[in-house]
Order: sequence, then structure tokens, then C-alpha cells
Amino acid sequence: MPTSFVLNALVIFCIICWGAWGIFDKVALKRASSSRVLATIALLSTPFMLGSFIYLKAVNPLWMPTFEVMLFTLGTSLSVLFAMLFYLKAMSVSEASLVLSATSAYTLFTQFGSWLVLQEPLVSERILGSILITLGVVLISGSAKFNLKADRATLLLLLYMLLASFLWGAVGVAEKKALSFASPMELFFGKALWESLFAIGFYVYFKAKNKPAFVLEKSGFGWVAGSAFCLQAGSIAYLLALSLATASYVVTICGCYPLLMYLLAVLILKESFNIQRLSGIALVTIGGILTQYTQAL
Repeated sequence: MPTSFVLNALVIFCIICWGAWGIFDKVALKRASSSRVLATIALLSTPFMLGSFIYLKAVNPLWMPTFEVMLFTLGTSLSVLFAMLFYLKAMSVSEASLVLSATSAYTLFTQFGSWLVLQEPLVSERILGSILITLGVVLISGSAKFNLKADRATLLLLLYMLLASFLWGAVGVAEKKALSFASPMELFFGKALWESLFAIGFYVYFKAKNKPAFVLEKSGFGWVAGSAFCLQAGSIAYLLALSLATASYVVTICGCYPLLMYLLAVLILKESFNIQRLSGIALVTIGGILTQYTQAL
């Protein structure tokens, strides 16, 4: 089977999973706080960790996770955790649409990071595609106007968004680098293992505050479980795609998932559809086409 076909199938599957993940997350966040949703998603990494361990053992009965892989995945998992914490901190002091829009620029950090660290070429069409996708997400999320003031709170908000974007962008570069000494499923196993252990930390934190750590209520658990499944399934497809193409291409093209997320929100959650969001869809689509055109570069 041609590599390009497999790569395209993985990218499409990733976008579908992450787009659906956004819908599950939206509904879950109406039923529980963001920190409890995050803690529950970490807890639900456990079955994915066990599943990937069984798979790796079936492929190679002598396989055991190496110190190098576990140390690396600890670093990337902590980076993702801190990025999410910065993201949630920004969400707590500003509109969700603004934060989602601004942090979607992480693909640009990946492109320049890939050029500096991985010696991948800077492709003008891919950079333009990334910019168009970011602008499209801005319009889709409803953030046409940003009312920011030159004060300390605004500076902190910008810092939170910058740190979240930088860390997400850097993780894509680091994971591509790690594929030189580990397989995609080994990286996924390490990631899922550390996330499962983070759930213990969340439990201790919430226990100290005498609050429930996880979303176990019937009305919310199903949505969080759906969010966790889509997130992890998309991550597997993403890592497999990353092993077949450059980081700057895979991270950018998979960054189109907000387009599908919005279309699903219109169909399932009955969110409003207007000219601004139609313009955003057009920009993300054009950006995705430009990026897809650079797949072989």
C-alpha cells in the first residue's frame, strides 16, 4: 500500500478524532469543571496504556520500555500538562474563543522549531497555510474583535497563551526527534503511562481540598470518556503519521481539526452559523489545501 495513502488515511482519522474530541469536551465542560475533566481524562489514559503495552508485547515478547523512552515521554507529557494548565489559566481570565484562537498558532512554532532542530525545510506554502488555518480558527471561534488593554492582566494572559502555544509546538518537534530511537506505539505507551500517573497527583490535590477529583457522575462521565477515547485514538494516528512525514507538515495539517469540530457543533450542538464563521471555514480549507500540497516536501 503506498505510503501517501496510509499517511492521508492517518491524517484524516486524526482530524476526525480530534474534531469529535472537541465536541465531547464542550459538553463535558458544561457538567464539570475543567480541572476535573482534565483529571478524568488522565485517569482514562490507563486502559490505553495497558492496551498499548499488550500490543507491544504481542509484537515483540521481549520488549520492555527503555529508560530513554520513559525519560523522554516524561518530558513531553509534562510539557503537554503545563501547556494545558497555561491554556486553562488563560481560559479562566479571558473568553474561550480568544484563547482557542491565539493558541492555534502553535503550528507556526512547530514549523520554525522543525527548521532549527530537525533541519526540515521552511516551505513558504506551508507557512502560509498555517497562517490561514490560524486566522480561520479565529473567525470560526467568533473572535473577530479582541478588546485587550495594556495592563498587567493582559500581559499575563498573553504570557499564558504564548507559553501554551510554544510548548505544544515544541512537543511536535521533540516527538519527531524521538521517532529516531523509538516507535510510535512506544512513545504512545510512555505518554499514556505518565498521564495515568498524573491522575494520582490530581487525586491527591483534590483530596487535600476535600473535593471530588474525577467526573464519575452518570450525566458527565460518558462525555468525558468519549473525549478521552477520541483524544487518545487521534494521538495514535498522529504519532503514526509523524513517523511517515515531516513534523511541520503533520502538525500543521492535523491542526485543521477545529474546522470539523465546528461543523459537528453546528450539526450536533445546534451552534449558530454565520458569515464570519463561513469565512473562517474557507480560510481553514484553503490553508489545509496549501499544506496538503506540500506533503512530499
